[in-house]
Amino acid sequence: MLKSWKVRLALVAAVLFLALALGLGWLWAQRVALAERVIGQALADRGITPVSFNVGFIGLRSISLSDISIGDSAAPDATA
Repeated sequence: MLKSWKVRLALVAAVLFLALALGLGWLWAQRVALAERVIGQALADRGITPVSFNVGFIGLRSISLSDISIGDSAAPDATA
């Protein structure tokens, strides 16, 4: 058994820190998929559908999109 409350507190803090680090690591790994989902939903909420795009780069204050196509893929209304 753990004898000291300090040891228990340190163990709990270490477990919480590890869980936080794993959660942040997962979010970082999924940032492109999350950005695609959020941007696609924001465009759909504004009535801009169908739309396709690729997220190229995500920075702290910017995001780079490429292969943007609005409208039917056979005859798009706009491309960039």
